Amino acid sequence: MKNQKRSRESVLPKSLRCYAKKEEDHYFACCIDMCLGEQGDTIEEAMSNLKKLVVDYIELAVPDLQPGEQLFRSAPFSFVLEYHYIWLACKAMRCRHRIGENCSTNSKHQVFSCRTPALA
Repeated sequence: MKNQKRSRESVLPKSLRCYAKKEEDHYFACCIDMCLGEQGDTIEEAMSNLKKLVVDYIELAVPDLQPGEQLFRSAPFSFVLEYHYIWLACKAMRCRHRIGENCSTNSKHQVFSCRTPALA
């Protein structure tokens, strides 16, 4: 049982790749490593909702995970592309800010990590 628990914990990375973006009248947050998404009225709410969903999913899925089963589900390619586009845009904005240009952070898009929960 102890070896089984260790092997289950070893399939979980320390963090997962996520992004959030403004849609028509709400914000959408997506975890591209687990193909999970949530929404909220603000970018912070969408990110918080997604983090809770990731934790709930892992806590429910991992105890029933059989050896050889896969926990992660890849998001559609368009979501992965969008993640990398937003990541690159955020990096470019930070770089411009460092060299002295006036630039405000883009609150309509954000890349972030979800920390995976420790399993008891």
